[in-house]
Amino acid sequence: NVRLQFDLAASIQGQAVLEFRRRRFDAAAGLLSESLTLFDAGLTASPESREQRFNYAQTLAWQGRVEAARGRPRDGVAALQRAVAIYAEPEVSAR
Repeated sequence: NVRLQFDLAASIQGQAVLEFRRRRFDAAAGLLSESLTLFDAGLTASPESREQRFNYAQTLAWQGRVEAARGRPRDGVAALQRAVAIYAEPEVSAR
């Protein structure tokens, strides 16, 4: 079920944010990777979901913050650039 996949991806992203706030950056990075994998699979099955594209972009933005905190600024910038590109899509920004 794609809806459950998106819900799980969002829940895992929430866990990653908590780990980030606890300054457990490696744990947050692992959780974000898991969340992005679920979002990728869900969006492959349901690419028209602009709400989920927005949530995917939010997860990428968090990945950018986490990578910067891990001392990997290039990876952080790359993730943020991917997020901005998705946010800029008209159907996503109009959600």
